Amino acid sequence: MITTDEVHSTAMPSSAPRAGTFTTAHVLGISVFPGLATLLTVNNVPAAEIYPLLGVSGAIGVGVVLAASGGRRVLAAFATALRAGQ
Repeated sequence: MITTDEVHSTAMPSSAPRAGTFTTAHVLGISVFPGLATLLTVNNVPAAEIYPLLGVSGAIGVGVVLAASGGRRVLAAFATALRAGQ
């Protein structure tokens, strides 16, 4: 007979990231935006073009993270809201 302790100890490898921890993807995502904005500013791109670019790329990033991280309920609610607005 398998006990509860045995199930919990074998359910997830210890190398898997725990919920609520930062991973490399989080850190890179946070650090890329200021770097990209600085790079574009140094190359004389007007701020009126930088902000929309960063906003759209951030929105795409949020969508990808939600889809990949199991944010199915959030995406389903968002899709329902979009359908209701039509």
